Amino acid sequence: MQDNHRKQEYLSVTKQILKLNAVWVDPPSDLKRSDITSRLHDDVRLEFSTTPTEKPNSHFDLLIAGKMTPDILQCFPTIKGVVMPFSGLPQDLRKTLLIAPERTLKVFSVDFHSVSVAEMAVTLLLAALRGLITADRKMRNGEWWKAKTARQLNDLNILVLGLGKVGLRVAKLCNLLGMNINAVRRNSERNAPDYVHVSGPDCIHTHLQDADAVVVCLPLTDRTRGLIGAEELRIMKSDAVLVNVGRAHVVQEWALFEALKNDQIFGAAIDVWYEEERELSMTDAAPFHELDNVLMSPHRSWRMHGAEQKRAIAVADFLNRYAAGNITPDEEIDLASGY
Repeated sequence: MQDNHRKQEYLSVTKQILKLNAVWVDPPSDLKRSDITSRLHDDVRLEFSTTPTEKPNSHFDLLIAGKMTPDILQCFPTIKGVVMPFSGLPQDLRKTLLIAPERTLKVFSVDFHSVSVAEMAVTLLLAALRGLITADRKMRNGEWWKAKTARQLNDLNILVLGLGKVGLRVAKLCNLLGMNINAVRRNSERNAPDYVHVSGPDCIHTHLQDADAVVVCLPLTDRTRGLIGAEELRIMKSDAVLVNVGRAHVVQEWALFEALKNDQIFGAAIDVWYEEERELSMTDAAPFHELDNVLMSPHRSWRMHGAEQKRAIAVADFLNRYAAGNITPDEEIDLASGY
């Protein structure tokens, strides 16, 4: 009896001290958990669960999860919010939360890779405009490629679609390279650097006609799905390139394939795919690998050295600030719009 009393007393004191009790379901296998827990404040507790049903009755305030199902959500009836340990809102999570109207949950995303993704976007842009992949292939086959198709970035017109954290950094890097920067985003009234000319979605066709390069940094939402299709690709310059580090389905798959196959645009560099990790030989997939004017990257823009440690640091920082009430508005996702 005395032991039980002490246990209850301990739990009561602990509950008073803790400001935040969070749980991470199915964390990445290569995540070093001590990288997070060692950085948490004394009033923040984080537990890990590989099987959600392990702790169905515990009191948690926040749920950290990369994937979401109704069953997982039901296991944690006390949570006030869901944290995505990356940027963006997966469609399965959005659907799960939208069909649970009896629960009003806030959704947050933790950015740890916008710098890396933006750097990859500019890397792909440089490689595409310079024709580096084609030059490399030809030289490996003994051909000294002398075609004067490469273009310098200085004074070229770039159109950045999406001006979130990634898009802003892409714009910053391109400004340093001397490019003229136009950007399209939903709210054109929001502040932006002086070197970026910002327009709303209704101006996208005008900017596509003038762009030497288009970089897609958009999330996938009901509004952005299929935003770039056959008509948009048709009005682009024949020597323009398209880079996609946002979400694949923002650009219509077969429309892009046909535009590249028929040399409607100079080239494309793709880091995000229509079905992740699918076999490239599948007959229902556009065979981009057959085209010489496509630079293909297996969604590795965020996979920099030390990525999981950066994720751990970002999550720990978020949890500490959440407990202190210091979350910024751009960290919360609007469930209705999808980002």
